[in-house]
Amino acid sequence: MEPQHVHSRLALITGASRHTGIGAAICRALAQTGTDIFFTHWSPYDSKMPWGAEEDEPAHLQKQLQAMGIRCEHLMIDLSGVDAPQRIMDTVEDRLGTPSILVNNATHDDTDAPFDQLDISHQGRDVEQCRGNLPMLPPRELSRPSL
Repeated sequence: MEPQHVHSRLALITGASRHTGIGAAICRALAQTGTDIFFTHWSPYDSKMPWGAEEDEPAHLQKQLQAMGIRCEHLMIDLSGVDAPQRIMDTVEDRLGTPSILVNNATHDDTDAPFDQLDISHQGRDVEQCRGNLPMLPPRELSRPSL
């Protein structure tokens, strides 16, 4: 399937570490539209989970996306670090340019609360990191463009 090229869009997707994960699926869907991709991953988190880490998957995903005709880079980073958002933005801008799309897919909960009892207070840090990056994105891209 030929990508439908979007005018030099660049998407930043967090949490794309597993072949069958949502983050990887988002990367593939955007790449099909011709959107360049920069994704983050953190395999130490996955290695603690029942599904385990897929150590080679980020490199495999990058090659798969590049084969679709788009530019793609990735970064392994712990999003719990205070400097993580700035490090990500510096890296993506250095390697590919300024992103115009942000998909904040990476999140985890360190509590033992059942899924149906989770609320924004459990995900506060992730939401704040996303909000912290929004001013770095071009304002015209914050509207809902059609893909």
